[in-house]
Amino acid sequence: MLRFYTTFILLVFYVLTIKAQTNPSSDSLLHVLKNATNDSSRLSAMEKLFMHYRSANSDSDQIILDKALVLARASNNKKAEANFLTKQGTILRINKTDLTRAIQTYQQALRIAESVHDTTWWSDIYTGIGRIQAEQGNNEEAETAFRNAVQWAQNPVKRYHGLESLAVLYANQKKINQAEKVFEQALSTVKQNRETQIYWIRVHSNVAFFYANFMKDTTKALWYNREATKGFVDDPKRDLVRYIIDCEFISQSFFTLGDYTSSALYAKKITPFRHIDKNNVKHSVAKAYRRLFDIYEKQGQYRQATLYADSMLVLRDSLDALTNSDSLKRETYKLDAAFKLERKQKEVELLAQKQKTQMVWMIAISLVALLLGVLIFVIQRNKRRIEMQKTELANLNTTKDKLFALLSHDLISPVDTLKNYTMLMDWGAMNQSTFATAMETLKILLNNTSNMLENVLHWAISQMTELKPKKEVVNISAIVAEQIDLVSPIANDKRIDIQQLVPNDLMIELDKNHLALAIRNLLQNALKFTKPSGHITVSAQNTEGGQKTISIQDSGIGMTPDILSQLFQIDKNTNRKGTSQEKGTGLGLILTKELVELNKGQINVSSEVNKGTRFDIIFNT
Repeated sequence: MLRFYTTFILLVFYVLTIKAQTNPSSDSLLHVLKNATNDSSRLSAMEKLFMHYRSANSDSDQIILDKALVLARASNNKKAEANFLTKQGTILRINKTDLTRAIQTYQQALRIAESVHDTTWWSDIYTGIGRIQAEQGNNEEAETAFRNAVQWAQNPVKRYHGLESLAVLYANQKKINQAEKVFEQALSTVKQNRETQIYWIRVHSNVAFFYANFMKDTTKALWYNREATKGFVDDPKRDLVRYIIDCEFISQSFFTLGDYTSSALYAKKITPFRHIDKNNVKHSVAKAYRRLFDIYEKQGQYRQATLYADSMLVLRDSLDALTNSDSLKRETYKLDAAFKLERKQKEVELLAQKQKTQMVWMIAISLVALLLGVLIFVIQRNKRRIEMQKTELANLNTTKDKLFALLSHDLISPVDTLKNYTMLMDWGAMNQSTFATAMETLKILLNNTSNMLENVLHWAISQMTELKPKKEVVNISAIVAEQIDLVSPIANDKRIDIQQLVPNDLMIELDKNHLALAIRNLLQNALKFTKPSGHITVSAQNTEGGQKTISIQDSGIGMTPDILSQLFQIDKNTNRKGTSQEKGTGLGLILTKELVELNKGQINVSSEVNKGTRFDIIFNT
């Protein structure tokens, strides 16, 4: 991740110091404040005094800020209140004392500024909010805030801050094209405006870092790094703070590009100012020591690295988490041990070579073992898959043989009957009464054959393709009535009474054709095994839990427990002749179960010999 925000505090200190050099001393400002004759003059003097103390890193800046806020509120000066709240939010953000309070303070400043239509501080507020959101990983909120900061920027400096923050955000999110485009806008802003020239080194160093770490374009990174050095102020007497910050940026940029010699050269330009009693200078010196510490550690110059680590420890009171003294001591002890081990470098190299050879052999053996394991696993998996496929093929072959046997057996009877009646008609041996009886018999046989073939067709389709129900809201009573009408000729022939007890308003969402075929198969099954003059009841109701149950109960011959347990298995022989010697394949019930389950339902069966059978179709709706 880009570390551009880590240098923002230094830049703030630099800008404030520049202003402090052109402002009066604290005594003269206090004199102006004491002699101010109105609240407006007092607020103006307080703002200048705040900036003076802020540049000097004095705790008095917070005291002045608190008093200024009290005066602004007392005098109902909303513009001044928004100004000082913005500064308060910035202090909280930079000090990282309470980021939640910092956002709340920024938002309060924004509300007050909006109430008086003062857009002066909007860009600063949005930039501050965006940086907090970015640090906390709230990228969308941060992007919105930075875009607002650019939109409401009233001068090139504020526009630059918004653009640079947005570019950094995009880079951290790996939105490379967007980051590159916004960086170009930030560069253009710095180049075209005199007041933004102080950011020359910063923006070019950041762009160099971007191309080196995200675009992997070393050529461009080096070019921007050289451009950064053109803005370097090589005279600390002219502007010490800018000189230190420029050295820091250039050193960081060279370090990123792997030019440790140049990075060390600029870091060493900072270290002579370690005795200056300013927190921002001490912080920069500490960072310079850390940079030199890292450089010499990478180069294996442990003695030099240890010396700079010791120098950092002297400044431990000024260091942040980056230069935490305890962790630094631990690293120093490690470097000291490494330095002593240099005398035995040859022994270490020999040992390392031996360990490397052993590691290569271990890796090779592990890879061979892993490959063997994978090979065995693949072979076993393929073997299991082949066994499963053989079992499935055997089952399918058994099913096919049984299906052909059933079809050949059950189709031969109606065909032979039709053939015999045709011969009698040809011979003129049929009178009117015999002809009428033959027609009734043929009608029943053809109806049974038609139903059988329809079930075979639907079952075959379900096995060859994936049936998908076309759901719609249907009336259960209407479907039941329609299926009763279709089987009524068979019921009339056997004098079987079919009673419908389905509420007229009972609705359900499923495939209409699937439900119709399932009910018709169950009705035909009930008619087949119910004796003449028997009765069948079809009912439906809502049950607990929002379920809907459709029941078909007959007074037929029932089933034994053995037949009941094998009822829906095609490889089991459960075929029986009906009470009028009707035949079937047994596919009707199997198909019915598949259709019900396709519509997220289930089918339950209960039966007693010579008492009848009850089928319950249950749907969860």
